[in-house]
Amino acid sequence: MKQKMTVAEKREAKWAYLFVFPTMLGLIVLNFYPFFNTIYQSFCKT
Repeated sequence: MKQKMTVAEKREAKWAYLFVFPTMLGLIVLNFYPFFNTIYQSFCKT
């Protein structure tokens, strides 16, 4: 059975998400958006 997280572990997890979020946002904006935008534009008449 999984043990419950202590208050310190919850606080540490919150900080971990706070540091990971900008990186993930950067990956989405700088990598995935251009990829899907290129696919979208390939089907559009420009």
